[in-house]
Amino acid sequence: MSRTLLLRLASIIVGLAVPLLLLEAGFQLLPVTSGPWVDLVTAEQPVARFQPDSSFTWSMFATMEHARHGRTNNAGFIAPIDYVPAAQRAPDAPPVIAVVGDSFVEALMVPLEDSFVSRLRARVGHRGNVYGFGISGAPLSQYLVWAEHARRLYTPDMLVVSVVSNDFDESLRDLKLANDPGSSRGFHYFVERDDQLELALVENRPSFGRRLARSSALIRYFYMNAGLRPDATLLSRLGLVRGADEPGDSRPMTARERHLRHLFPVQEFEVLAEREKASRRAVDRFLAELPTRAGLAPDRIVLTIDALRIAILHPALAQQTAQSLFGRLRFYLIERARTAGFTVIDLDPPMRAFARETGLPVELADDYHWNGHGHRIVADEIGRSAAFRRLFDAEVSTPRRSPDDTDGTRLAR
Repeated sequence: MSRTLLLRLASIIVGLAVPLLLLEAGFQLLPVTSGPWVDLVTAEQPVARFQPDSSFTWSMFATMEHARHGRTNNAGFIAPIDYVPAAQRAPDAPPVIAVVGDSFVEALMVPLEDSFVSRLRARVGHRGNVYGFGISGAPLSQYLVWAEHARRLYTPDMLVVSVVSNDFDESLRDLKLANDPGSSRGFHYFVERDDQLELALVENRPSFGRRLARSSALIRYFYMNAGLRPDATLLSRLGLVRGADEPGDSRPMTARERHLRHLFPVQEFEVLAEREKASRRAVDRFLAELPTRAGLAPDRIVLTIDALRIAILHPALAQQTAQSLFGRLRFYLIERARTAGFTVIDLDPPMRAFARETGLPVELADDYHWNGHGHRIVADEIGRSAAFRRLFDAEVSTPRRSPDDTDGTRLAR
């Protein structure tokens, strides 16, 4: 190879490398998502959790909105306190409440102190402990694993399970892998074996390439924040295929409906009848196993069921939303759970009343997760439940507002 050609190649490499290095240096200074990362999850270490005692930065969208800086605790979950195993607590230690769920328990979208888990912890104070177990993307099937993990390690006196719209069909492994394989790693799902639903683990073994890519702020930005991935998501963004949130027909959408479709997954608007039967079986299996795995009687297990928030935002879609997959399954879950003796909190009435009385939303303006108002409502409803009042007196069960708390988003200590 001639010296001239070598010099040209070197110039091209330098010309490409220098801008990339400058971009990398710049993005290292920005709140690009840098975790939290799910730890190794295998048959030998089967409980999903984040890497414990690790700092992280988290943000949403290409504009890096809702930036949060935090740290996971000793148990590998997002909390300002470490979790103390039952074996290390005194015999007369105060009661423990375990809370399991997905991103609504993880609650990275709001300040840590605004989450309903933190609000319950503030309400209880020194009279008890509240331990949260939540990772984005987890379904009902995974909640069984965390309930059992909490029982074995922390022996809680009460369990709260946060149920939201995508918890049902995403509990079925084949459906989950077909629709969203990337977020399934580390969780347990229901699989069909001998006409029975059983739990099966999808392991999380981060490859060397994935671990290496995480060290680059530029790669994390394009993959985690901008969502530019080499799949249908990228093709949709480039306009080469129709996105999942675009309707299949040519009917024009109003700006309001387009906004709702942006906020909520498209299946919220669809009946998806072919999934309903399988999802009902998942609900039945979940309710049948939950008391044993949690080691608690059903009346000491609180199920919070998210509201039909599309119908709250847009009443014209009330009938369509009620007949959607979530609308039908939430009704089925509420009915079966109450019959089985569980404490059920239907969040639709209080969230609907709040929106009607204040004119304020209970979700973020650019995302379907609850805002501070939504989390406060959830904490208040749990505090009013008989299961909570059996553990704590009326003073603790009633929220106390700070004097300068005009919107009811902070609790007095």
